Amino acid sequence: MLNRERVTHWLFDRLFPLFCFGCEKEGCWVCSACEDALLFLPPVWQEVSAPLRGSAAVFSYDQPVVRGIVTALKYRHAERVVPVMNDFIARWLSDGGRDIFPPDGILVPVPLHRRRYVERGFNQAELLAIALGHLLGQPVVRLLKRTRATLHQTRQTRLLRWQNVDGAFAVADDAVIDGRPVILVDDVTTTGATFAACARPLTAAGVQKIYGFAFAREL
Repeated sequence: MLNRERVTHWLFDRLFPLFCFGCEKEGCWVCSACEDALLFLPPVWQEVSAPLRGSAAVFSYDQPVVRGIVTALKYRHAERVVPVMNDFIARWLSDGGRDIFPPDGILVPVPLHRRRYVERGFNQAELLAIALGHLLGQPVVRLLKRTRATLHQTRQTRLLRWQNVDGAFAVADDAVIDGRPVILVDDVTTTGATFAACARPLTAAGVQKIYGFAFAREL
């Protein structure tokens, strides 16, 4: 098993060689100089429209390194960037981020449609939720399901983003709503349309406190 994993990593490095997302220095995803230049967002719940109580993110999406990480994860199937993301999330949590999460909260990843899951082989929001759960000691619960496929939110107008995901989520058939606060988890948030679309069926099912957490926020 270990040998197979090493071979897989060796092949991956040949197909997708490591270059810094910021300066293209070879040998790493993020070099020390570009890492030092990254600006973290404040660990606070930003005010958003109902039914969410707030949203928070580690970085702004307009930083080249952050864009590179998210793009590699989402579109190049580079699951090996997840540990890099986890390290940044851990730093953000240690700098006050941990204090904003409800201690009895549950982490709910934004679900992918089945077709897109097959294309990628993983749900990036779920990978982040699992990592966040380990760091916070909080459970990851799959309360939601995707009811229809949607277009990529990238490069759509604000109005189209809201229309694109409206009604695209529902409470999972086996979900148990027990009154605990819900923290929705996704890789990127922009207008908050996806978080809001996820929150509506949860609110209808009786969840009273819902927040949204993302690795990056497009400002």
